[in-house]
Amino acid sequence: MGRKSAVDVAMLLSLVAIAVAAPAPARAQAVIKVTDDVSLKFGGQVQAWGDLAEDAQGYYTKNLYIRRLRFLMGGQVAKPVTFFLQADVSNLGKPGNKGPGLSILDAFLSYKPFAASESSTLRDALQIDAGLFLVPLCRNALQSTLTFLSLDVAATTLVDNFNGLGLRDTGLQLRGFFFDSHLEYRLAAFQGLRTASGRNPLRLAGYLQYDLFDREKGYAYQGYNYGKSKILALSAGIDAQGSFRALSASLAVALPVREGDELDGLVQYLHYDGGKTLGYVVDPEKKTESGIPVQNDVLVEVAYYIGALQLAPFAKFESQYFVDGNLNQNKGVMYFGGGFKYFVAASNLNFTVAYTRAQPRSSADAAGVARKGLNQVTAQLQMFYF
Repeated sequence: MGRKSAVDVAMLLSLVAIAVAAPAPARAQAVIKVTDDVSLKFGGQVQAWGDLAEDAQGYYTKNLYIRRLRFLMGGQVAKPVTFFLQADVSNLGKPGNKGPGLSILDAFLSYKPFAASESSTLRDALQIDAGLFLVPLCRNALQSTLTFLSLDVAATTLVDNFNGLGLRDTGLQLRGFFFDSHLEYRLAAFQGLRTASGRNPLRLAGYLQYDLFDREKGYAYQGYNYGKSKILALSAGIDAQGSFRALSASLAVALPVREGDELDGLVQYLHYDGGKTLGYVVDPEKKTESGIPVQNDVLVEVAYYIGALQLAPFAKFESQYFVDGNLNQNKGVMYFGGGFKYFVAASNLNFTVAYTRAQPRSSADAAGVARKGLNQVTAQLQMFYF
C-alpha cells in the first residue's frame, strides 16, 4: 500500500468513526445547525464481507475484505439549496484490487426554485441537481446500497457502468413530482464518454416512476421498509449517448401483510445496445473485450421481512441473454441465489448471508470448451449512520 493510499484510508476511517460515534438525539441524527437555513450533518457506512468463491478449476478462494467504506456529508446552505457528498474506498483488501484509493461517489448541489411557494404541488414540481450523481436508468441502479433485497447490486445493472464511476456521471438533472407526488420524473444530461475533440453528443437519461400508494421522494429508493410503508411502484428509464441505448422497465413492491411484516419484490427488465458508440469489440491479439453487446436482461428478487424476528429470507434470479447466438453460447449466464438478513437495528446494523450460483446458458462455448457453473457464499456485516 502506497503512502498516499494509506493516508486516504486512514482519513476515511477516522471520518467514519467520528460520524458513527457522534452523539445523536434519540429521535433523529446529529445535525450541526448554524442558522435556521444553514445546517450540516455527517455519516458513515461500512460493509465488511467474507466470501467463499469457486473458481473455474473447482477450487474455492477465501477472502475477508471491506466491500464498502464510505463517508457521507450533507446539509443545507440556504433554504432552497442542499448538497450531498459521499466518498468511498471499495473492495479494501480484496485480491486483484489495484490498491485502496479514496474516490468520490456523489457530489452534487440541489436547488428548489419554488421552495418558498405556499403550494406543495409547486414546491415539489422542480428540483435542479448539478454535479456527480446516479444515472437514472433503472430502479436497481437508483436503490440504496443499504437496503438491497438481496446482497448487492445486480450484475446486469452494472453493465451500464461503462464509465467506471459506480453507475454515476457528472451532469445536470431536472427532477420533480406531479399528481400529489405519485409521479416522479428525472431528466438528465451527462458528460458521458468524450472524444478528443469533445464534439460528440452528451449522454442523456430519463426516468419515470409512478407510486400507487405511499410516495418515495428520496435521492435513492429503499428496498426494505420494515412494514412501515406501502409501496407499489412502476417505472421505466432510458440512457443514451450517440447510438448507444439502454432501456428499463420495473415493478417494485414493499407491502405490509401482517403486523410488522412485509412482502418485498423487484422485477426489472433491461435492454442494452452499444451501437457504434459502445459496440462490442474483441481484440484476439491482446485478448481483451470492450463495449456493450446487444442483450436482454432480467432481474427478479423476492423477500419476506418477519418483524417479530427482525429477519428477512430472500431469493434472487438474474438472466443475461445476448442476442448474438455465439456470444450467448460463450458468455450467456443465469444467476440463482438466496439467503437471509438479520436486522439488529434496521439499516444501521445488520447481517446478511447469501448464496449465489452462476449457471452458464450452455454446457460448452462455441469452441467446445466446457462451461462450468460456479458457487459463492458471502457473509456481510453492515454498519451505518447518517
